[in-house]
Amino acid sequence: SCPYKTVVMSSLTSFIYLILNHLIQDAFGKKNARGQDSGLRMGGIPVNQLSDFNAEDSAIINDLIAFFLQLKAQGVNVFLEAHITPFEIVSIIEGKRETSIINQILTKGKKAPASVPGFFNEIYLFTKEFGSFGSDAKYLVNTKGTPNDDCKTSWGIEGFDWTGKDFSQLIMEQLTSELKNTPRVDPNAPMKGGF
Repeated sequence: SCPYKTVVMSSLTSFIYLILNHLIQDAFGKKNARGQDSGLRMGGIPVNQLSDFNAEDSAIINDLIAFFLQLKAQGVNVFLEAHITPFEIVSIIEGKRETSIINQILTKGKKAPASVPGFFNEIYLFTKEFGSFGSDAKYLVNTKGTPNDDCKTSWGIEGFDWTGKDFSQLIMEQLTSELKNTPRVDPNAPMKGGF
């Protein structure tokens, strides 16, 4: 049972580094079936192999997401911070080759980037924009997404500029009173009464 109302994982990128480092360390000093040193080295430095990135996907999807789902079942709010990277998609439309760029969660694996967003109700994209000639930056949040960004909101939150403002206050202003006043429910709490 989790004693916290909210758990924040900052960040998915850090989790991936931990997993990949664990895989490198696990292979160090071991021998494969042919008696050769396990793991891959370049210039004497242990590096990741292709199989490590499959293990990364598995760790994200099977372990991390399962943990988040367990917390969610206990009524715990879960936040996952993830970095994104541009990803190029080439398609043929009416005989013409078209290239589009989408922003996808940054991992080296193949399955995790596309599957992680499906486990969350709210997906926000935070961006920083600069004006002309290096003027001050603006900090924006996108909640609805575009064809290139995988954002969504189940609470009807509109995107906004939060430069120099309290982000949590701006979110709270958009929540309905029903959401604001809904108490946290712990499904593991003992039931009252008899059968």
